Amino acid sequence: MQTILEKRGGGAPENKLLRGNFLGFALELLRFKKHILPCHLLSGALLISKKNEQKILCFAQNDEKCAFTLAEVLITLGVIGIVAAMTLPSLISNWRYKQLETAFKKAYSVHSAALSLVKAEVGVDNLKAEFAKYDRVSQSYSRANEFISLYNDKLHVIGKCVYNEKIRNYNNTDDAYVDIGTTKIDYMLPDGSCYKAVVNGAEVSITIDINGAGAKPNRLGHDIFVFRVDTNGMLSPVKMSKLYTDEELEDKWSGQPAMSAQVGDPCSIKSKQKGNGMGCAWYALNDINPDDNSKRYWENLPK
Repeated sequence: MQTILEKRGGGAPENKLLRGNFLGFALELLRFKKHILPCHLLSGALLISKKNEQKILCFAQNDEKCAFTLAEVLITLGVIGIVAAMTLPSLISNWRYKQLETAFKKAYSVHSAALSLVKAEVGVDNLKAEFAKYDRVSQSYSRANEFISLYNDKLHVIGKCVYNEKIRNYNNTDDAYVDIGTTKIDYMLPDGSCYKAVVNGAEVSITIDINGAGAKPNRLGHDIFVFRVDTNGMLSPVKMSKLYTDEELEDKWSGQPAMSAQVGDPCSIKSKQKGNGMGCAWYALNDINPDDNSKRYWENLPK
């Protein structure tokens, strides 16, 4: 629809008051000599007064197109590039951590369901008392393999997990001590995640690699978490009980590398223990940062 804009008023020729209708709307615009009306307002418009030396870019008669100059385009692209460079790393990082959080919740659900099926088959709730009972005659946990076989069956294990690089601890200060009596996460599930069940120390411990051996970062507290089966047969996330200093570790557990690595179930950026990250599952499940409860867990993982 062509719109006629009429000039009204006197005064200096460089100041124009334009009035008219555009797409059914009444317009009254003041045009200054040094400013051009926006093209989207003038598109399809016929200017009545041509006394002003400055030309308007859009006319109905010659159907000229509105356009940006090359300088304007380059400046705009430059600004977009700067903004992208500043924001993309943060967006990508948050996206990766969100992936880990989602995989963690899925793994927790899958393993909780498997434990419920084992309880139903065995007919007891206290799986810990049933299978983590030490046999003094054989000097072993004689029913450990029975539990692992039942658990594997409920999880539909499809193979073995192979790690080409060593797993690292929570704050990446050392190679990880993963769980009680083991540094391997053996079994692969249909979704590609890995897990290892260990019956030792009167506990049934379950270590889960939520995104599999081939997916990074392969670090405790990032994509590898430790759970234990409680007296109700539930999957209980391990929580740090105490943060030990280097001096305390040296004084109490010198010469005992396994104990020194895991005591207190560490989960802190301050810890240098090889097992740092073993106590992170509770914090991950509740999305609470272990070093600052006012912050969220997944958004503040150590680099």
